[in-house]
Amino acid sequence: MEPVEVITVRHPVDGALVPGLVASLDGLWAHDSRRFDPVVARDWPETDGAGYVEAVAGDPDAVLLALRIDGEVQGHLVGRFARADSFRRVPVAVLESMQVSQSRRGAGRGSALVEVFVEWARGRGAQVLSVTAAAANDGARRFYAAHGFTEQSVTHRRWLAPPPG
Repeated sequence: MEPVEVITVRHPVDGALVPGLVASLDGLWAHDSRRFDPVVARDWPETDGAGYVEAVAGDPDAVLLALRIDGEVQGHLVGRFARADSFRRVPVAVLESMQVSQSRRGAGRGSALVEVFVEWARGRGAQVLSVTAAAANDGARRFYAAHGFTEQSVTHRRWLAPPPG
């Protein structure tokens, strides 16, 4: 079994991690956003991924986790914390994005990322966890359900112009 680490990435980001994190974002984009959501920019990871990594790592209300296997980034998780306020009655931790390389799935690695996220959220005082998955992404929906997430809402979309190609 190869060595597996879940690393909390902080600002300034170790330059050796950036290409792997951007590749992980691109893997998520290829599997999820490009397939299920024609609204998103298809080249976003290549154009803005490195800046996003730096911004998340520097945000005190966010966590960026890197899944490293045999010294190489093979996945990531981004989480955000939202405090209770006059609109939101309890603190919420949002799992913004998560991806494990296709060849590394099925061995509990995604679960390891989620468990570190849950502990981070608890440490921040979150009372609720939230994640969004595309309705057509059955694998993600099953994964999150297996980790105690329940479906709460559905997003409806109506196109006023043809979807981008």
